[in-house]
Parts: sequence; structure tokens; C-alpha cells
Amino acid sequence: MNFSEILVRLQAERQESNYRLAKLLGVHQSTIKNWKSGAKPQPKNMELLSEHYGISVEELMGGRK
Repeated sequence: MNFSEILVRLQAERQESNYRLAKLLGVHQSTIKNWKSGAKPQPKNMELLSEHYGISVEELMGGRK
């Protein structure tokens, strides 16, 4: 799995909207849509996503645990 697929799966597991995730991270909803379309987050946002979902940055990027 790649980052965008993992993000989609994590959001679905939590029934979390793009709006809610964007508010939590302090980004615009379109940023979340871009990530889900293949764009990569800035390192700061990757760390925030990692903390939010309780997984490592490596796991978010599709690496092994």
C-alpha cells in the first residue's frame, strides 16, 4: 500500500471526514484531497498524521512496522 491508500483506509476505519482531519491538522480540506490523490505531506504534517493515527511515519508511507 502507498501513503494515499493508507490514509483512505485510516480515515474509513475512524469514519473521519476530510473536514475533520483538516481541522485537526490545521490544513485546508483540499490539502487532504490532494494527499489522497497522491501528493505527499510536508514532514511536519506527516508527523502530525503519525501521532493522530498512532502509527509510525514509516508505516504511513507504506513501510513495515
